[in-house]
Amino acid sequence: MEKQCTRCLEFKTLDQFYRRSASKDKFQAQCKPCKNAINWESYAANPAKKLTQNLSWRAKNPESYAKCNRGIGLLGDDATRLFAAIAYLKEYSA
Repeated sequence: MEKQCTRCLEFKTLDQFYRRSASKDKFQAQCKPCKNAINWESYAANPAKKLTQNLSWRAKNPESYAKCNRGIGLLGDDATRLFAAIAYLKEYSA
C-alpha cells in the first residue's frame, strides 16, 4: 500500500512513514525524511523551546529517560561504540 507525502508530494510505501495513532490511517502525513527535516527546522528556529520540551518530557518520564542514558553509559559515551551498536541492531534485528 502507498501513501502520498503532504510535503514532498511523492507516493511512498507505508514503511516510509512514522506511525501516528491519532491519524485516521495510523501514519504521519509526511514521509520520514520530510518529517525529520520539519523537526530539524523547528529545532533550528527555536532551540530554547525544544530544550524546554525535552526537559519537561524527561521530568514526566524518568524511567524511560534513565533507560536511554543507561544504554549510552554502558557504551562509555563513545560515539564509535554507539554507531557499532546501531549497525549491529540493524543487521541482526528482525
